[in-house]
Order: sequence, then structure tokens, then C-alpha cells
Amino acid sequence: MIPSVKKLTYHERLHRLQLTTVESRRVRGDLIEVFKIINGFEDANYKDYLVVILGREFKLFKGRFNTTIRKK
Repeated sequence: MIPSVKKLTYHERLHRLQLTTVESRRVRGDLIEVFKIINGFEDANYKDYLVVILGREFKLFKGRFNTTIRKK
């Protein structure tokens, strides 16, 4: 930790160090992963996660999973 910002609040530290929040960095990372999956940079089938709407628009899809893991 940087000693000069140790006693500041989280938001004050972000402002002083010109950083973004953890939440916004996670969203950015998720968007980058979706971009890589759609454009074939990742070895994943995007049709398992995304639904194509109107030709070029994509919408995230959360599928249902059936598992018997709790039964055993």
C-alpha cells in the first residue's frame, strides 16, 4: 500500500490514484472475454452463452443446469 493514501477511504484513494473501481474492472474484463469468444480468439462455443438477436446483436443467456450433485 502507498503510505500517503493509507488513511483515506476507498473512494478517496481511487480518486487520488486515478483508478477505477473493482466492479468496473470486472465488467470490463467480462466484456473483453465476450469479445474474444465471439471473434474466435478463445476456444469456446459462444452459442452456449449468447443468443443472436436480429442478425448482429447478442444477448447473454443464462441456461438452466440440472444436476444431481446434492443427492449424492
